Amino acid sequence: MKETAKNDQHGKIVLIDVLVLTARMLRCGVAVNKTRKFALFEVDEDYFDTELQ
Repeated sequence: MKETAKNDQHGKIVLIDVLVLTARMLRCGVAVNKTRKFALFEVDEDYFDTELQ
């Protein structure tokens, strides 16, 4: 892949890690659409702290 990019005749090709690209796209809002929001819940362990008799 790097060899192909190095020998490209149409200009400079910069290779970038897909995770870096995705993070930048999300951070900058480029080529992405927010479709849904969701709530994240966690169990309140103190609620269930009482012992059963």
